[in-house]
Amino acid sequence: MNCKEAQEKITPYIDGELSKDQRLDLEKHILSCNSCYYDFRVESFTKKLVTLKYKRSEVPSWLKDKILNQISSHRKKKFNPFSYLIDLSKSYRVEFAWAVIIIVLSLFLVDRILMKSTPIKEEQPAKMMEMILHNYQKIRSNQFPQSSIFTSNTNHVKEFIISHGFNDLVIPETSWKLVGAGIEKFNDMKVVHFLFKCNDNDVYVMEMDVNEFRQKYNSVVMNSLFEQMKNTKYTIIGRDSCKVVMTMKGSTLVSHVIRHENKEAFEELIAALE
Repeated sequence: MNCKEAQEKITPYIDGELSKDQRLDLEKHILSCNSCYYDFRVESFTKKLVTLKYKRSEVPSWLKDKILNQISSHRKKKFNPFSYLIDLSKSYRVEFAWAVIIIVLSLFLVDRILMKSTPIKEEQPAKMMEMILHNYQKIRSNQFPQSSIFTSNTNHVKEFIISHGFNDLVIPETSWKLVGAGIEKFNDMKVVHFLFKCNDNDVYVMEMDVNEFRQKYNSVVMNSLFEQMKNTKYTIIGRDSCKVVMTMKGSTLVSHVIRHENKEAFEELIAALE
C-alpha cells in the first residue's frame, strides 16, 4: 500500500468501514510511515473530540439538502466557512449554528494543538518496531541482558525465564537450535529475548506481555493492532534486510526477526504458525 491509498482509507478505517484485510494493510503501512501515521492521529483525535463533545442527532433531510446546495454554490466562489456559518445562524436555530461553528473551530485548531504537543502514546507502534530491530542487532552481537542463560535445553530456559516473572513464555515449534535467552525490564515492561540458529543463520525472537504494554501506554493504533492479531495467525512486516513475523499467543506478543536470505527459517516458522 502506498501513501495515496493509505490516505484514502484512514477515514473509512476510523469509521469501521474497511474489511479485515484492508484494516491490516493500512495498519502495516501506518507502522512504517510517519507522515500517514501523523494524519491518522489527527483524524482519530478529531473524531474522538467531536464524539465526546456532541451527541449525535438526526438532521432533517430538507436541511441537509439546503446546506449541500449552498455549499455547492459557494465552492464556485472563494468560500469563507465562517461567513457561511454566520449566515446559517440567521436562518436556523442559533444553538445549532453555534454548535457547528464550535466544531469547525475545533477541527481548525486540532492540527496546531497536535503540532505543539509532544506525542507520546501514539508514537509507540513505530518505537516498538525500532526497539525490536535494535534488540535484534544487540542480541546478534552477543549483547545479552544481565539476566541471561546460555543453553540449548528449552526446559532450563523456561524455568529460568519463569523464575524472573514472565509466565506466558512461547517457544517456537521449529527445529531451530536454541543458543541462549535473556530477560530485562524496558520502561517497566518485561521483555524476553531468544537467539536461535538455523543453518548458521541467526533468528531473533522477542516476547512481551500485551497487558503490561496496555497499562503503560494507551495507544489507539497498537490496541487496534493487538485486537486484529488475536484473530490472525500472524502478521509479516518487511524491512530492508529482514522480515518481522508477529503473532499473538494468549497475552504474549511474539516477534520473530529473520533475515531475507534465511528462507528455510522463514518457511519453517510460517508452517508452524499455520
